[in-house]
Amino acid sequence: ADWPSVLYLLLFIINTLLIVGLPWSFAKTVLIVLQGFFFVGLLEMTHQCVHYAFIATSRKINEAVGLLAASLIGINMVTYRFFHLEHHRHTCDNLDPEGHLYADSPKGRWFVAGAPIAHIYVALGINQLAGRYVPESKKPEWWRARVVLMMTFIALAMWAYASPLTFVQAYLIPLCLFAWFDFLFSQAEHFGAPIRDTETACNVASVSYDITVNRWMSHLLLNRNLHRVHHVWPRTRW
Repeated sequence: ADWPSVLYLLLFIINTLLIVGLPWSFAKTVLIVLQGFFFVGLLEMTHQCVHYAFIATSRKINEAVGLLAASLIGINMVTYRFFHLEHHRHTCDNLDPEGHLYADSPKGRWFVAGAPIAHIYVALGINQLAGRYVPESKKPEWWRARVVLMMTFIALAMWAYASPLTFVQAYLIPLCLFAWFDFLFSQAEHFGAPIRDTETACNVASVSYDITVNRWMSHLLLNRNLHRVHHVWPRTRW
């Protein structure tokens, strides 16, 4: 059934409207932090749409939701789809695109403090460098996704100009919180897993890890933390 996904979208929209409409209070601060977790959900929503699993009854709606969700966090969904599928084909081997992306990332613990900047770095890396994984037959979809991404950036800039305070509260602060929250998950998914040669067989369950969190938080993150489950059964919906 698609109703849990629709409900999640409605809760995200309602939370955004409450942040925009309510005066400053402790409750609004809680909603802003909650929005940061919803943004982690946006990334998982994008991931689910990559596998055509978020809105399973309509491929077109699934694509539209994925394009918008990905654009809100600065990612071209079509590029990310083929980047991610390549990661599934080469999990933790020397052709894994995620491994190359992390290898090219700045080193040091200070990088954690700069997680929002790290998110921009990763998003740009995927958008620019991962285009090589997009098949020629999918290039029209790739260009449409680039247009949607650009239009989203323009809309966000217009929002920032028209209402800077609500933009900071409902988007910019949650985006930074998302970057810090998600940094921990993304770093833990294959942490310390040995890198194998392409020819060497691999049990993905042995190099992919779930992260234990409270059940309600897991649902809020669209079960983003169940990464090992996803690698073993990639078509499983959130």
